[in-house]
Amino acid sequence: TGITLFNSYPLGGQVATLAVLLSFGSFFLLFLIEFIKSADRRSKLRSILLAIGALIMIMGGPIHGIAGTAALLYILGDVLILLSIFMLWRGSIMLGSESSQPYH
Repeated sequence: TGITLFNSYPLGGQVATLAVLLSFGSFFLLFLIEFIKSADRRSKLRSILLAIGALIMIMGGPIHGIAGTAALLYILGDVLILLSIFMLWRGSIMLGSESSQPYH
């Protein structure tokens, strides 16, 4: 009666999991390395926001996926995903503002 398909074909979930791990995992590693290499404080902050946002997204998705009928796990997964979206958004805003005048 809802959106969730509990008896779906398992290969679809496995392919989606692999795609997320490859995309957000490489995104996380890229910005973690940028955080380690960078000497600029603003660049370090931007890199760590993006890296942690990607890492939290990697954790939040599976928590939401395995929740089943456990409402608290759904809520935890959703909160983690929203937190990661906010961190990725904030890091992206910092990325775009480097080439323009900062707002004061």
